[in-house]
Amino acid sequence: VSIYTENRPWGSFTVLDEGEGFKVKRISVNPGH
Repeated sequence: VSIYTENRPWGSFTVLDEGEGFKVKRISVNPGH
């Protein structure tokens, strides 16, 4: 499993772990969103 980050208009999230039936994300939200 590779760690990857996706950017969104409201901020970004990083997928830290993924498995059967679950996903662990670190979410960063920009101020004002």
